[in-house]
Amino acid sequence: MGFFFKKNLKGLLTGFFILATGILASAFFWLPVFGENQFLNSIFLFHLHNSFHDSFVSWQQLFHLPWVNTTDFDGLSFQIGIFHFILALLPLIFILKIIKKNHPAVLHYFFFLAVTATAIFLILPSSYIIWDHFRFSRFIQFPWRLLTIINFAISFLAGSVMMVFNTRFTNFILLTALLLIIGFSVKLFWPVHLLDIDQTSIRDNLSNIPYLGEGRTTPKWIMVPPLKAPLQKFEFVNGQGEIEEDNVISAIQHLTQINAKQPSLICFHSFYFPGWHVFIDGQETKIYPNNPYGVILFLVPQGEHMVKVIFSTTPIRMIAQVVSWIGLALLGLAMFWRPRFKF
Repeated sequence: MGFFFKKNLKGLLTGFFILATGILASAFFWLPVFGENQFLNSIFLFHLHNSFHDSFVSWQQLFHLPWVNTTDFDGLSFQIGIFHFILALLPLIFILKIIKKNHPAVLHYFFFLAVTATAIFLILPSSYIIWDHFRFSRFIQFPWRLLTIINFAISFLAGSVMMVFNTRFTNFILLTALLLIIGFSVKLFWPVHLLDIDQTSIRDNLSNIPYLGEGRTTPKWIMVPPLKAPLQKFEFVNGQGEIEEDNVISAIQHLTQINAKQPSLICFHSFYFPGWHVFIDGQETKIYPNNPYGVILFLVPQGEHMVKVIFSTTPIRMIAQVVSWIGLALLGLAMFWRPRFKF
């Protein structure tokens, strides 16, 4: 009895270590999500067009048949694949045989089967009441995002079909399954259509969008969504002068030269969020985000000045990155010293 307890305890400790290092390694993502959630506008988050209410998936969208044309919203595909699903469920027919042959593998199979069934239920409209009553689930926003979990779990389920057949048929079964999967998915190998869009078309298209701040990324400073896209990145709000063409160093770093005829208020057309900084002639200046549109406003003194606007990291993001590196380091050490740790 003590042997089995010791063996199971080692397994639990190993599983806990793997789970803990995985959580630490992914801290770069989830730690800022929770730490900076206070800076998001919850009204936009829960009530705009991209809330979870309109993001459920139907049964028809989960399965792809080559001879049936199905249209998914937003041009995204939400299918699992009919053949993948058949492979995943096939071991159930021979479950008694598998139990006698490999009992621990059956436990693993039913675990991933339960994960798949739960995730599929949560992406269907019938799970609306759960999404509506558990506030935390709303931050996921799109039920179809759980397809990632479904695809991961169903891969294990489909692979478990090898427990059903004799090993001498392994290569034949694998080749047949691969050809069937490719055959059922060949329609997806090419894009439906290609778009030839230039920068002018993009700007004109954005100008027709009633709001640019949307749900999951809308900062709390935005009270009124902008009605159209701006024609230029920098703009005089108060005062007069000239602004040279925006020199885009990167998506989060802009440089321009401003010649102000008088002290002026300048708008940089990006929504403010912690991490944005404005430098005038190398000296950081104050940002005024408390305006109806939540954009970056700053004051420029009279004269000619070099203005640099950058988006950099914040303390919580730095902490998250350090935690992630610690998790990766622990995982690497565990793999390197595995014989010594006896995991």
